[in-house]
Amino acid sequence: MIDRIDAATLFFANLLLAVAVATVIWGATALLMAALVGVPIMLGTIVRISMTAKA
Repeated sequence: MIDRIDAATLFFANLLLAVAVATVIWGATALLMAALVGVPIMLGTIVRISMTAKA
């Protein structure tokens, strides 16, 4: 049983909540901005993780 929430899980849950609230306030523009900012960050993270993995 999980007693405490993981920090990364909490961060991404808060990030999703922020995007949802921004979408309600600013509409589709908020989703577009989140995608434009998030995609390079996630691609960079995936590349960084894959470069540290043992082949």
